[in-house]
Amino acid sequence: MPLISRNDGGAVLLPSYRKNSIPLNLDITTVNCRNYLFTYVISGEVIVTLPLEQIRLSAGDMLFLERGNYCIEHHSCGRGVYREITIEFGESELVGALSIIGHNSNGSLERAVHRCSRCDRLDALTTSGAKLSLYFEMLDSYMQPGQFDFNNYTFKLLKLSELFCILLSLEDHVCIGGRLLRGVSGGGNIIDKTVKEHILSQCTVKEIARSCGMGISAFKNEFMCRYGTSPHRWIVGQRLAHARFLLISTTDSIADISTQCRFSNPSHFIKQFKRHYGMTPKTFRQNLIGDR
Repeated sequence: MPLISRNDGGAVLLPSYRKNSIPLNLDITTVNCRNYLFTYVISGEVIVTLPLEQIRLSAGDMLFLERGNYCIEHHSCGRGVYREITIEFGESELVGALSIIGHNSNGSLERAVHRCSRCDRLDALTTSGAKLSLYFEMLDSYMQPGQFDFNNYTFKLLKLSELFCILLSLEDHVCIGGRLLRGVSGGGNIIDKTVKEHILSQCTVKEIARSCGMGISAFKNEFMCRYGTSPHRWIVGQRLAHARFLLISTTDSIADISTQCRFSNPSHFIKQFKRHYGMTPKTFRQNLIGDR
């Protein structure tokens, strides 16, 4: 997955459609994702290292990523190269594409509104299927050189809404459909966005609740309903997950990672990491190097 492309002014040109090819050898990229991303694997294999898990995808699989930091390993299987199509879009494009679907959704919007731990707690979701494959085959043909002008904003938004229709109408994709709908919904989305923005800040839980426009008790109750744990425990877990990501994707020292992840001191960080992952950060990194 490439680093985000920008114009000369630094703004992302959205929605963005890109075809990417990686040579036969292994390619590892660290990505800071500032928008929503769909990545469909045409050939080869990709491993995405998330804060809480690793996901392996091969041809025919599609990955949905929200904002965050990810370590991407591209692998080619057999002859040829790793190939993918990436669609990047922001909240305004999400709203625009969903508004095109509107009242012609035949109940798909209602079916996609649901709650489950997969939707609420994961930063990335995966899916596959015949209709998705057909959509990306057609998109691939449109993206051939000289076939179509992908600078046409209306066309790009229509293609994005077409993809949303597939994701909102089929049971296999209902979690991604639900996540898209929550991207334009109210209170719960405010909590999700605000808490994720403050994972590495020095704000207290009370200050985060105030940023959501909520009292501390109401905030804790709503948070427990959404995440199944307290805000403090969840934030500590996310900081440890980010530290794990930094151990994988950087050569930063344990002390530097401890500071970056807002732990009071390296000793406290090491103790918390060992309690959570069953080994010290140093051992975790050594085992990772040994596996490679």
